[in-house]
Amino acid sequence: MRNHGRDRDMEVNAIFPTMQYPDPYGETVDWDDWNDLVDMYYDSRGWDRKIGWPYRETWEKYGLKDIADELEKLGKLPKRSAVTK
Repeated sequence: MRNHGRDRDMEVNAIFPTMQYPDPYGETVDWDDWNDLVDMYYDSRGWDRKIGWPYRETWEKYGLKDIADELEKLGKLPKRSAVTK
């Protein structure tokens, strides 16, 4: 969010091409594995998988409830679905 419009698609598509260069063992990452890894990373950080923005709990964990409140007022605070809990 600090990066003015950063979202998951932007990050995934920007980084994935570099993952296609073989490692020292000649291996690369396929698209499905890459997306699974990004999902796990976002989940571990407390970020919404679709847009990559932190959930309220994440803001509050770091003492930033006021930021979460403001984002909610602006309609920009992601809501956790039953699937992401």
